[in-house]
Amino acid sequence: MGTTTTYHVRVQPRAKRNAVVPVSATELKVYVTVPPADGRANEAVIELLAQHWGVKRRQIEVVTGATRHRQLAISSPAPPSSCLLGPQEWTRMVSVLSRYGVP
Repeated sequence: MGTTTTYHVRVQPRAKRNAVVPVSATELKVYVTVPPADGRANEAVIELLAQHWGVKRRQIEVVTGATRHRQLAISSPAPPSSCLLGPQEWTRMVSVLSRYGVP
């Protein structure tokens, strides 16, 4: 089926807006606006990552941590190279996010 990558995802439910913030090559901070009740936050994370990476929702799987408060492990096809940021793009993104109060 192709290469898959496992990402460690820290989820912030009830955020002001939906956002995906790369922390490292395999770690993400994901902000979703929905509360963590009845798995809705997990579904929102899957939907947001699918849109972010341009893949289908069914290609993203929660491997562990579905009920843990802070961390998920998600298996996904390797994102297209267009999703990877170089040093200049990373610096610019961090600068823009900090203006909006995202740590």
